[in-house]
Amino acid sequence: AAAAAAAAAAAAQTRAASASTRTAAAAAGAAGAALSLPEFLRSDAGAECVLNLRAMQSATKVADGEGEGGSGAVWRAHVRRLQLLNITAEPVIDIRVVRGEERCKVEMLSASLEGSELFVQQNEHLRARMSNEVLWGAAAAELE
Repeated sequence: AAAAAAAAAAAAQTRAASASTRTAAAAAGAAGAALSLPEFLRSDAGAECVLNLRAMQSATKVADGEGEGGSGAVWRAHVRRLQLLNITAEPVIDIRVVRGEERCKVEMLSASLEGSELFVQQNEHLRARMSNEVLWGAAAAELE
Protein backbone atom coordinates (compact mmCIF):
# COMPACT_ATOMS: atom_id res chain seq x y z
CA ALA A 1 0.00 0.00 0.00
CA ALA A 2 2.85 2.38 0.84
CA ALA A 3 4.60 1.74 -2.47
CA ALA A 4 1.32 2.26 -4.33
CA ALA A 5 0.80 5.62 -2.60
CA ALA A 6 4.33 6.76 -3.52
CA ALA A 7 3.94 5.52 -7.11
CA ALA A 8 0.59 7.31 -7.44
CA ALA A 9 2.16 10.51 -6.11
CA ALA A 10 5.04 10.26 -8.60
CA ALA A 11 2.66 9.63 -11.51
CA ALA A 12 0.48 12.59 -10.51
CA GLN A 13 3.60 14.76 -10.27
CA THR A 14 4.67 13.77 -13.80
CA ARG A 15 1.24 14.56 -15.28
CA ALA A 16 1.00 17.86 -13.43
CA ALA A 17 4.53 18.90 -14.42
CA SER A 18 3.70 18.45 -18.10
CA ALA A 19 0.63 20.69 -17.82
CA SER A 20 2.53 23.22 -15.72
CA THR A 21 5.37 23.44 -18.28
CA ARG A 22 2.89 24.26 -21.04
CA THR A 23 1.18 26.90 -18.85
CA ALA A 24 4.42 28.60 -17.79
CA ALA A 25 5.82 28.60 -21.32
CA ALA A 26 2.62 30.24 -22.54
CA ALA A 27 2.79 32.80 -19.72
CA ALA A 28 6.42 33.63 -20.56
CA GLY A 29 5.43 34.15 -24.19
CA ALA A 30 2.46 36.31 -23.20
CA ALA A 31 4.68 38.45 -20.97
CA GLY A 32 6.85 39.30 -23.98
CA ALA A 33 9.71 36.99 -23.05
CA ALA A 34 10.86 35.27 -26.23
CA LEU A 35 12.48 32.18 -24.74
CA SER A 36 13.02 29.00 -26.65
CA LEU A 37 12.06 25.79 -24.84
CA PRO A 38 15.73 24.94 -24.10
CA GLU A 39 16.33 28.45 -22.68
CA PHE A 40 13.21 28.17 -20.55
CA LEU A 41 14.15 24.71 -19.22
CA ARG A 42 17.63 25.98 -18.27
CA SER A 43 16.15 28.88 -16.27
CA ASP A 44 15.19 28.77 -12.59
CA ALA A 45 11.55 29.40 -13.57
CA GLY A 46 11.75 26.42 -15.92
CA ALA A 47 13.11 24.16 -13.17
CA GLU A 48 10.35 25.23 -10.78
CA CYS A 49 7.79 24.71 -13.52
CA VAL A 50 9.05 21.20 -14.31
CA LEU A 51 8.67 20.36 -10.63
CA ASN A 52 5.20 21.92 -10.59
CA LEU A 53 5.75 23.29 -7.11
CA ARG A 54 2.22 24.73 -6.98
CA ALA A 55 0.82 21.19 -6.99
CA MET A 56 2.78 20.35 -3.86
CA GLN A 57 1.60 21.01 -0.33
CA SER A 58 5.07 22.46 0.26
CA ALA A 59 8.48 22.33 -1.37
CA THR A 60 11.85 23.46 -0.07
CA LYS A 61 15.17 23.68 -1.88
CA VAL A 62 17.55 21.65 0.29
CA ALA A 63 20.79 21.52 -1.70
CA ASP A 64 22.60 21.89 -4.99
CA GLY A 65 24.36 18.83 -6.33
CA GLU A 66 25.86 17.12 -9.33
CA GLY A 67 23.89 14.67 -11.40
CA GLU A 68 24.46 12.84 -14.65
CA GLY A 69 24.84 15.50 -17.35
CA GLY A 70 25.07 18.62 -15.16
CA SER A 71 24.38 20.27 -11.85
CA GLY A 72 21.01 20.55 -10.22
CA ALA A 73 19.00 21.72 -7.27
CA VAL A 74 17.53 19.18 -4.86
CA TRP A 75 14.04 19.86 -3.58
CA ARG A 76 12.11 18.15 -0.76
CA ALA A 77 8.43 18.15 -1.62
CA HIS A 78 5.49 17.22 0.56
CA VAL A 79 2.82 15.92 -1.78
CA ARG A 80 -0.79 16.42 -0.82
CA ARG A 81 -1.88 14.60 2.33
CA LEU A 82 -4.23 11.64 1.94
CA GLN A 83 -6.70 11.05 4.77
CA LEU A 84 -9.31 8.41 5.44
CA LEU A 85 -11.09 8.77 8.77
CA ASN A 86 -8.22 9.15 11.29
CA ILE A 87 -5.52 7.52 9.12
CA THR A 88 -3.25 9.89 7.21
CA ALA A 89 -0.42 9.46 4.75
CA GLU A 90 1.69 12.21 3.23
CA PRO A 91 4.25 11.24 0.58
CA VAL A 92 7.54 13.15 0.85
CA ILE A 93 9.89 13.04 -2.12
CA ASP A 94 13.38 14.39 -2.76
CA ILE A 95 13.76 15.46 -6.38
CA ARG A 96 16.78 16.77 -8.29
CA VAL A 97 16.44 18.85 -11.44
CA VAL A 98 19.59 18.55 -13.56
CA ARG A 99 19.90 21.14 -16.30
CA GLY A 100 22.55 20.85 -18.97
CA GLU A 101 23.19 22.47 -22.34
CA GLU A 102 21.00 19.98 -24.22
CA ARG A 103 18.93 18.30 -21.52
CA CYS A 104 16.71 18.76 -18.51
CA LYS A 105 16.36 15.75 -16.24
CA VAL A 106 14.15 15.25 -13.19
CA GLU A 107 15.29 12.49 -10.83
CA MET A 108 13.40 11.30 -7.76
CA LEU A 109 16.13 10.53 -5.24
CA SER A 110 13.98 9.21 -2.41
CA ALA A 111 10.40 8.75 -1.29
CA SER A 112 8.95 8.25 2.17
CA LEU A 113 5.64 8.48 3.95
CA GLU A 114 4.77 10.66 6.91
CA GLY A 115 1.55 10.61 8.90
CA SER A 116 -0.03 7.70 10.75
CA GLU A 117 2.35 5.20 12.34
CA LEU A 118 0.88 2.47 10.13
CA PHE A 119 2.37 4.18 7.06
CA VAL A 120 5.56 5.49 8.67
CA GLN A 121 6.51 1.89 9.58
CA GLN A 122 6.31 0.98 5.89
CA ASN A 123 9.18 3.33 4.97
CA GLU A 124 11.73 0.57 5.58
CA HIS A 125 10.02 -1.43 2.81
CA LEU A 126 9.48 1.51 0.45
CA ARG A 127 11.82 2.05 -2.50
CA ALA A 128 10.92 4.25 -5.42
CA ARG A 129 12.88 5.58 -8.36
CA MET A 130 11.81 7.85 -11.19
CA SER A 131 13.61 9.74 -13.90
CA ASN A 132 12.25 11.91 -16.72
CA GLU A 133 14.48 13.59 -19.27
CA VAL A 134 13.92 16.08 -22.07
CA LEU A 135 16.66 16.23 -24.73
CA TRP A 136 17.19 18.67 -27.58
CA GLY A 137 19.86 19.48 -30.16
CA ALA A 138 22.70 16.98 -30.61
CA ALA A 139 21.65 14.98 -27.51
CA ALA A 140 18.23 14.35 -29.05
CA ALA A 141 19.77 13.47 -32.41
CA GLU A 142 21.82 10.71 -30.72
CA LEU A 143 18.56 8.89 -29.89
CA GLU A 144 17.62 8.40 -33.52
